[in-house]
Amino acid sequence: DERDPAQLRLFVAVRPPAAACRHLAHALGRDPDPRWHLTLAFLGEQPDPAAFDLGPAVAGLPPFRLALSGATRLGAVVATGVRGDTRALEALARRVQRACRDAGAVLERRRWRPHLTVARGGAVPPALLDYEGPPWTVSEVELVRSVLSRHAEHTVLTAFALG
Repeated sequence: DERDPAQLRLFVAVRPPAAACRHLAHALGRDPDPRWHLTLAFLGEQPDPAAFDLGPAVAGLPPFRLALSGATRLGAVVATGVRGDTRALEALARRVQRACRDAGAVLERRRWRPHLTVARGGAVPPALLDYEGPPWTVSEVELVRSVLSRHAEHTVLTAFALG
């Protein structure tokens, strides 16, 4: 492994509440995955998570409603999309991404698409084709550390409240 142990692999995400994750898991016929999230920005390897104080970037945005909905395929990833106040979600993602760039992160160049990954590879589960999850209120974003292993381990380092 070529990784610098002083560097932390980070991303910023919105996490659906447990009830929304249970609903999705039930539709898929499996247990909820505690790592399920909507990535707003992938920061890669960073030396100092404290550099990413996203509080000021998100404090002026009011909470908003989302729900998991439908199915999408992004390359080898099978995911569910979102419905609800997607304009607010896009505004939040833009603010988070700008703040992360301002703090020194080099973000991916590909277009951001809101989704929650449910599988890597395989076919889209029929249960996702017309899936409509329960709505919830997005009220915070999380700065998350990801440690790659057979199953990635995610640790929330800081949560930043909207509003």
